[in-house]
Amino acid sequence: MRGSRKCLHEMIALMT
Repeated sequence: MRGSRKCLHEMIALMT
């Protein structure tokens, strides 16, 4: 799974 961390990072930034 590539970019899985990038997606997670973006989701966290949106949640914060």
